[in-house]
Amino acid sequence: MIGNLTQEYHILQNDSYLKDQLLTNKSLEYNILKNEMLQQKKEQDLLFTNRTFQSKNKGKLHENHQSCHRIKYYYFTSKSEKWIGCKKTCQSCNLSLLKINDEDELTFIQTQTYKKNYWIGLSYDIKEKKWKWVDTDLPFGINFTFMSFSGRGQCAFLSSTRVTNIDCSNPYHCICEKRIDNVLSTSFQRYKKKR
Repeated sequence: MIGNLTQEYHILQNDSYLKDQLLTNKSLEYNILKNEMLQQKKEQDLLFTNRTFQSKNKGKLHENHQSCHRIKYYYFTSKSEKWIGCKKTCQSCNLSLLKINDEDELTFIQTQTYKKNYWIGLSYDIKEKKWKWVDTDLPFGINFTFMSFSGRGQCAFLSSTRVTNIDCSNPYHCICEKRIDNVLSTSFQRYKKKR
């Protein structure tokens, strides 16, 4: 009888030890997963540092205002420059001057301008004798009325009420853009390389 009780005691003690080990292992797994999740959250936060995704301008334009609409990220500069300067500014940030796809995008962008004029990625190509959007040879974006006429030395700018053409040497702010799926895929590729 005492032998059976001793054996039962050892079985229960072993069972208790195994359960403690299992609990310890599960706790370690939990902590590892929790740390991985926190690390991923930190990396995700880093990807979007200083990006303000706004659907509407609240009436005050912040320096280097940023916004997002549909699949595009927009960067509004506070510095005024000639059209070619804006093109270079955007390129230096791995962005391009704004190409307006449709009326909905135009309406959204105009709500973000707050009484300022911005260069967009539309200029008159003297060699081809036609208006062209930057970074593309394909027919792209909205066609504006002034695009029916010659615009030698002309570029397009946008305000809260209109899009029109003017001499490219005038100083205006810049609107740069990038497709969000391009931003995220680039960031994701960098993330994968780190791992």
